[in-house]
Amino acid sequence: MRLSQIADFIAVAESGSIRGGAKARGVSPPALTKSIRLLEEELHVPLLTRTTRGVVLSVFGQVFLKRARLIANEARK
Repeated sequence: MRLSQIADFIAVAESGSIRGGAKARGVSPPALTKSIRLLEEELHVPLLTRTTRGVVLSVFGQVFLKRARLIANEARK
């Protein structure tokens, strides 16, 4: 797991869409999708549920978001 993947996940969670998260991170949507997919594979859980209106955090995603924010804050310090 890389800090960039954590930041990508946080951006998607906060924006509610892959496109919005990609714009916030300054990367392409396909690159962000790949980053999230690799993170999900490493954790062996789905973090996001894709919908026609964007993404919704799964139960695992909601729990991981709290942890991801703590990790990101610690890394900034």
